[in-house]
Amino acid sequence: MGDHITIYIKSECPFCIKAQQELVKQKINHTTFIMDEEPDLLLEAKEKWGHFTVPIVLSHEKPGEGPARLVGGWTELRELLASEGA
Repeated sequence: MGDHITIYIKSECPFCIKAQQELVKQKINHTTFIMDEEPDLLLEAKEKWGHFTVPIVLSHEKPGEGPARLVGGWTELRELLASEGA
């Protein structure tokens, strides 16, 4: 995993809430974009990353810098954290 996680969420999504809580619990540096009132931007993110559910979890070296890579959603984030022993 990179040094920073970016997640796109919807506030009522249970998997989004779990992802956000886990990042906070494990003190992982992250940025959260709540997309409740940004359906067009959320659709753009879904199309860009080819991930059509929320949360959309991205990993990169520094916030807003360098290429990001798609981690996936909550399940993939949980698996990544488990594999890294976080």
